Amino acid sequence: MKWHGLLAGVLVVSPCFGQASISGRVLGPDGLVQNVKVIVFNHGTHQKVNVIKATAGTFGPVLFAPGSYRLEVRKRCFKKYSEEITVGKQPLWLPIGLEKTCGPPPIVE
Repeated sequence: MKWHGLLAGVLVVSPCFGQASISGRVLGPDGLVQNVKVIVFNHGTHQKVNVIKATAGTFGPVLFAPGSYRLEVRKRCFKKYSEEITVGKQPLWLPIGLEKTCGPPPIVE
């Protein structure tokens, strides 16, 4: 019976082998930007591989295989953000700053 438990543990862990996570925070001029769409494209195939919703201004961790990707962040009233990233064996933390394009300008003191 113990052997099955060990085997089940190996099966759960093995799909993650060779992958690293991507996490991040999305900031605008007024602080965290909520309900942001984070889209990740495989650089080699140009295929959309994941869409992450950053509901509270943060996203991840989301696992990706090693490789080159393009990350896009989209939110109405903000300029589209795009960045080329390389996923290796270590987790990536991405602080993303968005520029506001509509609405009242931020107050500068």
